[in-house]
Amino acid sequence: MKRGLSFLVIFLLICAAVFTLPVGFSVNHAEATVADQTPVNSYTGNGSATTFSYTFKIFANTDLKVTVAGVLKTLTTDYTVTGAGQSGGGSVVFISPPASGTAVVIYRDLPYTRSTDYAESGDLLASTLNSDIDKPIMLLQQLKSDKNRSVKIPVGETIDQTLTQNAASRANKVVAFDSSGNVTVKAVSDLSNLYTTVGHGLEVTGQDLHQAPGVSASGTDTYTAAVPGVTSYVTDVEYHIAFINGNTGAACTLNINSLGAKTIKKEGAAALVAGDIPANHKALLVYNG
Repeated sequence: MKRGLSFLVIFLLICAAVFTLPVGFSVNHAEATVADQTPVNSYTGNGSATTFSYTFKIFANTDLKVTVAGVLKTLTTDYTVTGAGQSGGGSVVFISPPASGTAVVIYRDLPYTRSTDYAESGDLLASTLNSDIDKPIMLLQQLKSDKNRSVKIPVGETIDQTLTQNAASRANKVVAFDSSGNVTVKAVSDLSNLYTTVGHGLEVTGQDLHQAPGVSASGTDTYTAAVPGVTSYVTDVEYHIAFINGNTGAACTLNINSLGAKTIKKEGAAALVAGDIPANHKALLVYNG
């Protein structure tokens, strides 16, 4: 009888040990998580600063891409990285400081691959599982960042905006919108209306859209010019004017298409002085109202 009881107690202890093992596998909320992050940081170099922070998580130093003035830089050759694996990011440290005024862009560029393969009956470590769960979230953040920089139509519009033209039909064309607001392609020659309607100094020659050479302004000090398609003065519109004669005084005006004489001033609104406009001089004028 005693032997039977001993056997029963031992059996129950073994069962308790086996069936309570899963209790030890718990969720650790203190583990590094992935916050709602934008995986891009932009700065402007000042010629002396070498350290620039990035505020998003990466797994490895190679997950970062860094550009200066639009040029992709090389890890270890041009910069080093700290903070890999940290939720809040870290720093990019340049070997030489980016020049003053240059754009510095740091962004995450995780590969869209799966590198982990779980083994049957193998160890399932929390660190491995956390990284594998974090990666899809981080990839979605990359896609969101790309989407935010794309051209989009309002949510309420349900029409599929797809270019239906094949490669041959799209060749040497530009993307445009038709009279219904749907995306399409247009020949560059169709953009001649842009010059006649807006008067921004554009000109179409064959399939090329380029800066117009400018229209001539006649007269001295009181100038007149004929610009095709301009029916009113519009603030911030540019006019490329070729002055036949130079100015002899300070009170100079330009009258386009008989819309009214407007005072010509220097950039910054300073008044002209004699000789500021040389004869046969081409100038860019901006109407400021």
